[in-house]
Formats: sequence, structure tokens, C-alpha cells
Amino acid sequence: MVSKFINKFTIDITPLKNYKNFRNLWASGVVSYLGSMITYVAIPFQIKNMTHSYLAVGLSGAVELAPLIVFGL
Repeated sequence: MVSKFINKFTIDITPLKNYKNFRNLWASGVVSYLGSMITYVAIPFQIKNMTHSYLAVGLSGAVELAPLIVFGL
């Protein structure tokens, strides 16, 4: 009974095993996502170190957020 419950909620990784092109696409997506997340942390950190201003960090966040709001709507 437990194995049925576990199998119901597990992710099917068969396409990753069977298709090399899909595996490459998935891996490149992971690398791209990790790079984006590093950038989201590195830019505010670098702005803070360069300007010593939390206002500049906040403004850079607003500049990043504005296109998401405008083009997302």
C-alpha cells in the first residue's frame, strides 16, 4: 500500500533516461536557471558593495521588476 502511495507522487524520469536530446535540453535549462539565480543575488550584492547604499539596491530591484509588471500584464 505504501509503494502505491509513493508511486502516485513520484516524478516520472523516463524521458530523461530514454531521450538524449531531452536530457540535454533539461540540463541546459537547469544551468540557465542556476545562472539566473546567481545573477539575482550577485547584482544587488555588487551594487551594495560599490555604492554602500540600500536605496541604490532597492532602485535596481525596481528597475528589474518594472518590465515584468508592464509586459506581464
